Amino acid sequence: MTYLTGLISFAKDMINKINKHKPINVIYVMGSGRSGSTLLSSMLGTQKNIISAGELYNYNNFFESADHLGRLCSCGEKLYECTFWTGVRRHICDKTGAELLDLKNIEPDIFSSNNYDVYNAIKDISKKNIIVDSSKRHYRLKLLLSSGLFRITIIHLIRDARAYSYSSLVTAREKGKSDMAFYMKLLEWQKKNIGIKAIYGSNPGYIQIRYEDLVADHIGQLSKVLRLCSETLDETRLFDPEASDSHEFSGNRRFITKGLDEIKLDTRYLENLSGAQWAVATSLVAPGLAMFGYPVIRRRAPV
Repeated sequence: MTYLTGLISFAKDMINKINKHKPINVIYVMGSGRSGSTLLSSMLGTQKNIISAGELYNYNNFFESADHLGRLCSCGEKLYECTFWTGVRRHICDKTGAELLDLKNIEPDIFSSNNYDVYNAIKDISKKNIIVDSSKRHYRLKLLLSSGLFRITIIHLIRDARAYSYSSLVTAREKGKSDMAFYMKLLEWQKKNIGIKAIYGSNPGYIQIRYEDLVADHIGQLSKVLRLCSETLDETRLFDPEASDSHEFSGNRRFITKGLDEIKLDTRYLENLSGAQWAVATSLVAPGLAMFGYPVIRRRAPV
């Protein structure tokens, strides 16, 4: 009886939350870093009803250090002076009495309240119906889903493990670190992406996209995402730099400034990995490569 009473009380609380707060539409990007999330979110941010806000879990940290570190918004303005984010912070302050809210606090009620207030401010200031959050954090997605306050479309963005790990290898070498980073990142890629698929693959809002397919057929891939959001892709906006509404904290901003005509697949890993590195890498992540449809045999980089 106690269990039943508790269950009824929980259900009533959830209903009250939903009735009090109109659910907010969120496109949440999952996957490993260096897999094209900035490209994807920038593309989505060109659409009329979508605002691309970047890795929102870092909201508090980035704005605390924005001024003295000279951080920039992807729109080109200094982050702390960005007109959009100034409006968002003012909106949040009017509602809560504070401009900055901790979006990493995992206590369910605090997490739900803080994140709802930030998302709602972004929605109201942007006048857009859908927010792209590229945080890529599992704990965050889990809490967003359980809150009942958001309608979540999950994009699982995947890039060939060898390309992803090669990118990390380049960075490690620049910092004078050993090549072991390459192999460690391969194992991390497999664990993370197979885990995401296992946990969220059956969710009706889940869609899997490969970075390579996004570059080769962005119209087709984006159309699939937008259909899940009950939206239709406006192709003309993709190639219009004036259409982009992206206010991200970090990432590759060349997609915003140069437009989609500059999109080109990064194939350095095909050219620069040694035969031994390719063989070992392929062996280490063979299950993941098979699951996501990546070739085992090394192919020639496209010209």
